Amino acid sequence: MSERIYKGNSQLRIEDFIFPYGKLDPENDWVKLSALVPSETAEERYAAQFVACGADLVTFHLEATEHVQQTIDAIRQAGARVGISIKPDTPAEAVFPWLEQVDMVLVMTVEPGFGGQKYMDSCTEKIRRVRAAVTERKLRVDVEIDGGVTADNIGIPLAAGANVIVAGSAVFQGDIEENVHKLMAQMGNS
Repeated sequence: MSERIYKGNSQLRIEDFIFPYGKLDPENDWVKLSALVPSETAEERYAAQFVACGADLVTFHLEATEHVQQTIDAIRQAGARVGISIKPDTPAEAVFPWLEQVDMVLVMTVEPGFGGQKYMDSCTEKIRRVRAAVTERKLRVDVEIDGGVTADNIGIPLAAGANVIVAGSAVFQGDIEENVHKLMAQMGNS
């Protein structure tokens, strides 16, 4: 599947992106895009193109590049905030050398690839370690998690130190409004 996103005179062909819940309309001023660069396209050459399409934060998988510093620099040079993502099997300490240079660390709590997976409890300690390192260094870095979040377990990553939560299936399967209210209620109780 291939989508083309246009903004002004910019064109970006995004391979293998799936928009299961509708089309993006980047021509509307209110649309703010945050782009998670898929593992197979994590090269820094895409940063400027994502920003030209409206992304204000570009996140790349640490495991997808041998050129972490160049990727960070390219994203900054393009004018975006930088996010770095680690998969479930990657130790938290792998991102520590880059903490001062990023705005967000995304801890994947499922294997990337498809929705509906269960939250991997083994990732909770990783969230704690990333948050502890950010706090110890007195940094303003968001700790985001993505994968397996439900109204029943959202308190776990929040208590571990995540402050940004991605919830796909937990929102879009069933009654969206009801699901959002359930998640928000649980967040208020954490």
